[in-house]
This record gives sequence, structure tokens and C-alpha cells, in this order.
Amino acid sequence: MRGFLKWCLDRGYIADMPVIKDPPARSTGTTACDKVRVDLNNDRAAKLIAALPEYSARTHYPVRDLILFVWETALRRKTVQRLRCPEHWEPGSTTLRIANDIDKARFGREVELSEVAQALLTRHCDGDGLIWGAFDCRPALRNAARDAGCFTEQEIRHLSVHDFRHGALTELASVSPNLPGIAHLAGHKRVSTTTQYVHSNREQTRAVLNARPGIPVTIPVTNAVTDSKLADLNHVAEVLTIRNHTTSEDGGIGRRAGFRFQCP
Repeated sequence: MRGFLKWCLDRGYIADMPVIKDPPARSTGTTACDKVRVDLNNDRAAKLIAALPEYSARTHYPVRDLILFVWETALRRKTVQRLRCPEHWEPGSTTLRIANDIDKARFGREVELSEVAQALLTRHCDGDGLIWGAFDCRPALRNAARDAGCFTEQEIRHLSVHDFRHGALTELASVSPNLPGIAHLAGHKRVSTTTQYVHSNREQTRAVLNARPGIPVTIPVTNAVTDSKLADLNHVAEVLTIRNHTTSEDGGIGRRAGFRFQCP
């Protein structure tokens, strides 16, 4: 649009260049779809990666190493497949340079690499050019999920490379409270986006309670039920005993056996 308006301005078709606002961040993303997320933790991801073939049958593409690299870096699939040497990584480097043009959020940044990720890049960087390239991993993932034996048919049908990114970020959030660091690694300009990958569970709740410093106070153990409260409870029990009646064997109305509260 700006190029067309500039062309009109240069030829005198318009007097002034109109001001065009930049589109909102959400309008530059991918089209939303009805995607069912498949939960992946370390155990399920390890079984699935182990069941993958090392190379694809037709094109000899390194399927297993690509999925492992996505799990190690938690980067988007398209970002990984657009990585080039030496623009984004050089042999021996411990960091990855993410450029604006290969990132969905246009978030240029430098991210640290794990030892496994460095070894994978070293293995598949054969010179200048694309390191991974484009490849549809879904058929291989679904076949490996069936062989792994820990996925339902619905999960197998919806399994994708993005589930490895989502699972990796969830694992990072479960072991580290550093959300800004996770957001930088994931390519989220807002930490609020990273919170979508944080899923609470009972183990995380217990870990939070255990990490909280306690107050040095002694609470005396006493009998919490006083005589007056005990009398009130026994009165309620008598009322419940009268109302809870049953039909006896001879057809009459019989009362259930009563019960009483006692102090421990």
C-alpha cells in the first residue's frame, strides 16, 4: 500500500502522503485453526523421539535430529527450518542469532544453545546455506507415536512439531520461575504470551508450598472441641436420629440407631 501511494505521489495523483498506521501484532501471525494440543513431557517426548527414524526414506531428511533440536531449543518449526550458516550460526558458536526475517514475531535476538543443540548443528552444518530446510514431519511423527504406544488415536491424529515446542516451554516453566528468560528463548515479546505455556498441576503446587519460607511460630495443640460445642453437636445428632427413620420388616416405621459425639 505504501509503495502504491508513493507511486501516486511521485506522479502527482495525490497531493500529500497519507499516514498509514502499522498493523497490530496479531494481524502478522498465522491463521488460527482448530488445533488440539498434545501434551508432551520429558518421558513422552523421549519415547517419541526414540521411535522416529533417523532419516526419512525418500529424501534422507534428518527427521529425528530436527525434532530433537526443536525440543532442545523450543524454537518455532519455521524458524528452525530457515536457519542458515553462517548468517545465524557459525561452527563452534554457543549461541544462535535469530534474525527478524526468520521469526514469526519479528523478534531478532541471540539465544544460548545447549550442548545437545550445538552437537546437532555441528552434525548437519555442511557449509554455507540452509542447515535444516523445509520438510513435513507429520507422517513420521504419527507413525512414531503409534510405535511408542503411549498416545491415543486423537493425539496421534493431531500431533505436530509445534507440540514439541509447547511441551519444551512447559517443561522449562516447570523447572524455572524465570519467565522473562523463557520468553526471550521462545521469541515472545510479551511475558503474558509465555504464561499460556505454564500449566499448573499438583506437583507444582507442592513445590511452591515447599519453597515458601515458614514463620518461626509454635502453635499449641489443644482440644478444639469444648464442652459447649460438644453439647450442640450431640443435640444435632439426636435431631438427625429422629428424622432418619426407616421402614421396619413388619411395615412400621423404625428409628435408626442413634450416635453421639465424644471428645478425643
